[in-house]
Amino acid sequence: MSEVVEILALWPLWVLFVALAALGGFLVVRAVVAYRSRHSRPMLLLGLGLAVMAIGTPLAWTTMYFATGDLFWCTAISSGASLAGVSLLVASVEMRTS
Repeated sequence: MSEVVEILALWPLWVLFVALAALGGFLVVRAVVAYRSRHSRPMLLLGLGLAVMAIGTPLAWTTMYFATGDLFWCTAISSGASLAGVSLLVASVEMRTS
């Protein structure tokens, strides 16, 4: 019972994650539409990077929270997901400029 109470006590975090996922989902849809109209790999990498950062990072944090309950691992895994998203964005820019 106390685990359910702990999870419900984090409601502001879940609201934030849903808002970020909604905004990120909108940006990902825009990038995918741009990719479909132009079929360029930079647009695909842009969409993937945005998806990983906006949806993957909170998902990774939440998964690690439920799996371990250790905030260190939550932060480490979500930071890795953010780094992967930024890497995709950088690759998109580099591919576009070369």
